Parts: sequence; C-alpha cells; structure tokens
Amino acid sequence: MNNKFGSLSLSLIGLCSPLLLASAPALALDWAAAPVKEVPMFYAGQTGMEWMYDKKAHDGAARFEKRGMHCLECHTGDEKKFGPNQVGGKTDTDPFPGRTPFVNARVQAAFDAGNFYLRVQVPKTAAGGKVMDSKYLQKLTVMLDDGGVPEFAQGGCWAVCHQDSTAMPEAAGREITKYLAGSRKEIQKRIGGGTDFVADGDLAGLMAKGYFLEYWQARFNTAADVSAIDGIILKDRQTNDSALVTAQVTDSGADWVVDFSRPLAADANHKALAPGKQYNIGLALHDQSSNGRFHIVSFEYSLTLGGDGNINAVKQ
Repeated sequence: MNNKFGSLSLSLIGLCSPLLLASAPALALDWAAAPVKEVPMFYAGQTGMEWMYDKKAHDGAARFEKRGMHCLECHTGDEKKFGPNQVGGKTDTDPFPGRTPFVNARVQAAFDAGNFYLRVQVPKTAAGGKVMDSKYLQKLTVMLDDGGVPEFAQGGCWAVCHQDSTAMPEAAGREITKYLAGSRKEIQKRIGGGTDFVADGDLAGLMAKGYFLEYWQARFNTAADVSAIDGIILKDRQTNDSALVTAQVTDSGADWVVDFSRPLAADANHKALAPGKQYNIGLALHDQSSNGRFHIVSFEYSLTLGGDGNINAVKQ
C-alpha cells in the first residue's frame, strides 16, 4: 500500500519474529567496558512531523524532504539552543512553566548470549511549575526500530509526533496518541492524519512487514519504586499485556541511572535484536512530573550490537 505525506512516499520493510519469551532478568554487567555516548535531550515544543516538512516554519524542510537528510546531519550540536528557544515559546502556544529545556543523557549498551542491556543516565531536574502526572515523577522512554520505519531512521521521535496529536496546534480538543503516518489514509500538510485509519487488514500487513516501533518505558518516583512497560506504535500507542523489558533504577545522587534489559529474541510485537544489524533509537524523558508532549527528547541515533553505530553494544 502506498501512503504519501506531501511528496514523501513511505517504503515499508522489516521483519517479524515469532518467538515469545519471558522478561530477561537484570544481571551484573561490566559497564566500564561499554563506551559512553552523550545524547543531548531537549524540549521540542509543538514541532511535529508535519512541521518538519513545512518550508515556512522549518528552514531545513527541503533538505529533509528532497535530499532525505537526517536531523543529526544538520543539527548536531544545536540541541542546547533549541530547548531554551522552545521553552521561550518560539513554537509553543501553551508552554510548560519551569520546563528544564535541555539535559545531556549518557547512554551505554551491552549484550550477551540471550539478552540486550541499555543503560541511560540522566541528570535530576528541579520541579516544574505544575504537576501534570501525579503518579510518576519520571518516565524514561526508549523507541526502537530495526529499519522497518524509514521516517524514524530519518527523523527519530518526530515520526510519531504529529500536529494533530493531543495538545498540539491542530488537535482541536481531540485525544490522539502517537502514531505512524502509514496507519492513516492521508497525511494533510501542516495538520496530520487525524483518525482516518487504513483498513484493519492493511494495518495487519504493515505489522507483518515490520512497519511499527517498539517502545520501552521505565516509570519511577524513587529507585525503589519502579515499573516497566513496553508496547508498539503504529495506529496509536499500545501497551503490551506482558512486557519483555525489565527496568532497574539507581539513584547516584545527581543522576538517575536506568538499566533496561530485554531478550534478544522477539515475538510479533517486538524487534528481534542480533549482531551485524543496525537499529535506530530515540529517547524521551518525562521529568518534572510532565506528561504527553511536554517531555524532552533526543534526535535519532543508530544502534549496533558489536558494530559501529552511534551507540554500540559490547558483548559481555
């Protein structure tokens, strides 16, 4: 099936693995052997996927659409200025008071014969101007793709954030969660795809081809109060009934250290992980008791297991 966003055609590739495994236990690892990648995270305001292609709003729109350039190719090093600009209201009609605009996360990865491990260390931030989530002080999310979602490889988290999503400029009071453009019959420029979904059979076909994102989320208030969920993003954001991912949190004083673990093998709602293949990930942090679009996010980063990705997992 051919979906278009402006002149953007969505090619669909991917894989789906049939194995269902229990969650992997968290094990002691030699993290000193894993290289550290600094991953800047910043407040993005109301800049969704459609904004990326809007030549009036985004001066890099032509390079992004016609030349297929990735966010990091143009904006490495710009993250620290982007956050304050958005907090200041540059593209935000309803800014979050007291929003921390930028943090540097430190990311490491490892794997062994059966499991994959990801460590994300984020600075603690001061309380914001309002409590949006009274249940969780922090939520750290990882989105993962294996090449099945080309717009995620190019634009990272912006592939699932749209101008008509909840609390975005074109939401018109609707509650629309994260979604991929291919799940809609049409993406309207500067607006989004609304709830005009493709047929259920087409959605099943997209899943079978690997056109979906896997996500993990660690929710916590303290290091002793942690829960983990995982799920998929396609038509919307869906939480799996039983998570493969586990999460542990350590309070290092100035930072939160979040350790995710997951089996390498996967069922239909997860991406199989293997050496020799490149993956793409994006990070989102709901700190300061924030919720919804009021998070800070990273650009897209490549991930390899024993390779040369931006983030490279070392074998243990």
